[in-house]
Amino acid sequence: MRPHPGSPADKGATQSGVEHLAIMTALTLRTVDHLALRQTEGFVASRIGLMGLELETPDHTTLSRRSGTLEVPKFVGRHDGPVHLLIDSTGLKIVGDGEWHAYKHRSSNKRRSWRKLHLAVRDGGFIEASVLTDSGADDSTVGEVLLEKIVVPVASFRGDGAYDSRAFYAALGRAGTPDIDIVIPPRRKASPSRPAEGTWQQRNEAIGRIEQVGRRQWRKESGAHQQARGPSRPAGTGCSATNGSLATACEHEPSRGRRGRRCSA
Repeated sequence: MRPHPGSPADKGATQSGVEHLAIMTALTLRTVDHLALRQTEGFVASRIGLMGLELETPDHTTLSRRSGTLEVPKFVGRHDGPVHLLIDSTGLKIVGDGEWHAYKHRSSNKRRSWRKLHLAVRDGGFIEASVLTDSGADDSTVGEVLLEKIVVPVASFRGDGAYDSRAFYAALGRAGTPDIDIVIPPRRKASPSRPAEGTWQQRNEAIGRIEQVGRRQWRKESGAHQQARGPSRPAGTGCSATNGSLATACEHEPSRGRRGRRCSA
């Protein structure tokens, strides 16, 4: 932030020069306190006034415009060695006036569709990598892209059945330690495949154990059930995730007498 220009007439002309840190601070407070843009403007202005500072407050239009292009520095956690990794994806649906208009007038709404947010989360809850794709993107293929973004070796991996592919197992072999532990539920009708070398052998072992004790018991023994409760699932509903600061925000707001969920990345 910088000193207030003094003249109210000059405020609109100078908003384009508001510093990056001021915008990021205001938007972070907005996300934490679940505020609207006008509320954020007033909240920041009141705090500046209480501190007795003569600083310019970003107005709500500036916050709205700059939020689309704001680059937030990624919070990098400390790496003390190989990491334990989980990868999962969650759906983000675009809702709002367009969806209500389509329902009310029975019109087409094909332009609005789902998006998928793919997250690679390591122990401690830190997001190592993320990718936003269309709803039809294959999880295992995107998972390979996420693994390429991780710069430290992977000691263990947990994921759901969407990552049960030979190509993804091979990618884990390249990204992981020599003794990487992989737990991915095989498909229901999966059978051991030959030849099985490297990380692919762990899939055959999982299939054999499932045939002996059943899928439910195998999930308990292997810890596969922990994936569904792990930090790779954005908090609760799959609508909110952070990378140490501001990554994806989810707001609840009334929409024509019913509650809608609007997600923005």
